[in-house]
Formats: sequence, C-alpha cells, structure tokens
Amino acid sequence: MRRDLAERKALRRLKTRQEESHNRPQCNQTRTKLEEKIVALVKALARAAAEADFRLERERENGRTQ
Repeated sequence: MRRDLAERKALRRLKTRQEESHNRPQCNQTRTKLEEKIVALVKALARAAAEADFRLERERENGRTQ
C-alpha cells in the first residue's frame, strides 16, 4: 500500500507550508521587538539632544546675565 508520487509531493508541500506558517509568527515577533528597540533608541537620542540643547541655552543665558 504505497502512496503514489503525487500524493507524496502534495503531502510534502502541505508540511512545508505548515512549517513556514509556523515559523513566520516567531520571525514577526523578533522583527517587532527589534523595531521597538530601534524606536526606544531614537527616542533616547532625541531626549538627550533636547536636554543638551536646553543646557546649552541655559549656559548662554547665565553667561549674559552675569
């Protein structure tokens, strides 16, 4: 009772599709985590730049008044 070649190919394709669909969510989760880390880094850099600008402006104002 051997399966014919067409049935084996169809079964192999089905298994491959199932594995691909099973692996995709993990890949998407990893990508989402990386995107979140990038966003956090950009926000931190923007915050640091804003704080540096604020400090520089205060130093300029303090220099003028003294």
